[in-house]
Amino acid sequence: MIKASKRERLLLLTALGVIGLYLIDTFVLTPLGDAQAELRSEQETLEAKLLANLKKLKLRRELAPRWRSWAGTTLLGDPSKAENQVLSAVRSWSHETGVEITSLQPGRPAQRGKLREIRFLASTTGSYEGLIRFLYRFRTATIPVRIHRLDLRSQRGRSSERLVLDFHFSTLYRAREPEAGARGSQGGAGS
Repeated sequence: MIKASKRERLLLLTALGVIGLYLIDTFVLTPLGDAQAELRSEQETLEAKLLANLKKLKLRRELAPRWRSWAGTTLLGDPSKAENQVLSAVRSWSHETGVEITSLQPGRPAQRGKLREIRFLASTTGSYEGLIRFLYRFRTATIPVRIHRLDLRSQRGRSSERLVLDFHFSTLYRAREPEAGARGSQGGAGS
């Protein structure tokens, strides 16, 4: 065996130490750091989802009494009464805000479940301020009404102060429960 000088042994030990540190960094520390960064990112994502869900729960607790009140008193059980209620309210809001209703078409899509929806298509004209007040009436309505889509444009052939607002909106009503007597008579007819 070749005798190495003290200096050569020191260089060899230093080189082995540097190689060892490089290997530890490459195969241990870097993967741990990457895993830690990934976990930190996942933690931030989960915390954001948690906060969003907590906000939803808080909103649900705040809105639950309002919904129970609406479902018990405001939601009508007769679709024609619900339709008339909305048509009357929209006409009243139109009159109060100076907005002219040029078209108002109700429709009743087939649905299942306890809550049913009546959709409407409306076309109105008015000033910018009048249309804002008209839409605000929808926002603050005491009846269940929701705007689904809006299309705002200037009126052709007129001054640019008159605008046309086409929009789709809907209301809800409770589906009627089948009467106990009607179910009983149907069951007895087949005997």
